[in-house]
Amino acid sequence: MPTNYRKRRRPHGPSKSELRAARNERAGLQKERADTLSQRFPQVGRIELDLRLEAPIGGATLDHVQRVIDAEGPLDLQVSCPSSCHNGRFSLLETVEDLLNSSKEKFQGMATCQMASYADPRTPCGTKLFYQISIQYKGE
Repeated sequence: MPTNYRKRRRPHGPSKSELRAARNERAGLQKERADTLSQRFPQVGRIELDLRLEAPIGGATLDHVQRVIDAEGPLDLQVSCPSSCHNGRFSLLETVEDLLNSSKEKFQGMATCQMASYADPRTPCGTKLFYQISIQYKGE
């Protein structure tokens, strides 16, 4: 009489740990390959960012960060959304480029995360980023 063997379960894809490790590795490589501030914008000596992330409902502060980018530091102008979308990102690169083209030194603005919410994919996340950018040019 033949014995019954259970079929082996085929792996359906990478595990969560493998995905996290790959994500962290990609992020590390991106930071290593990132241009420095002086490479991308030679006329700028320093950029100061004041970032405040607020919840879409109630306006509670999710995160408040002050970041300084020196001339030889990596030019990281991406801000991750900490809210319910889990993968939203805000890019401040275009805003900084516009400031440099207009020779302004300070700017305040707001951006809203448009990624799909984890709770309801039909609605956007709605997390608000309030930011203030201060640019110090070389020779000032």
